[in-house]
Amino acid sequence: LGIYQILDDTAKLWGMQNIGTLKNPNKNDDRLDPMKSATAAARNARRTADEFKAITGKEATGGDIYAGHFLGDGGFRSMLKELKNNGQ
Repeated sequence: LGIYQILDDTAKLWGMQNIGTLKNPNKNDDRLDPMKSATAAARNARRTADEFKAITGKEATGGDIYAGHFLGDGGFRSMLKELKNNGQ
């Protein structure tokens, strides 16, 4: 929901308030506030980059961070596990 398409669990992780759902939207959902949404997205991007570096030993590229956003936490962690297992 919102400009960065932040899912419910991610919004809760970053302390966003008044979180609605796709079926039951809340007009006061913080994800609809551009500043709050941008701050949460930036924090999530930093966490993704840090996690990528911790697993691979390499700095995350923009593409790596996008993959983290696109795949979600579970998919991104699976990708990192595969990279580690294959010596990437």
